[in-house]
Amino acid sequence: MSRFLDRCNALFQVRPGEWPRVAVFGSYLGLLVANLIIINSFNDAAFLSANPVSLLPYLFMASSAAL
Repeated sequence: MSRFLDRCNALFQVRPGEWPRVAVFGSYLGLLVANLIIINSFNDAAFLSANPVSLLPYLFMASSAAL
């Protein structure tokens, strides 16, 4: 197992003792991605409940242009 951790340390340039911080940051990143997926799904559903499906491509273009 230590050989695996040594390879991971070399690959990701993580110093010994930093893995708890890496795990917390990775969990935070995973929660952000999950939140983004949920919010985008809710946004599309809310848009489709008030507008026809034919306007959906314009929503995608407008959201891309806004970024």
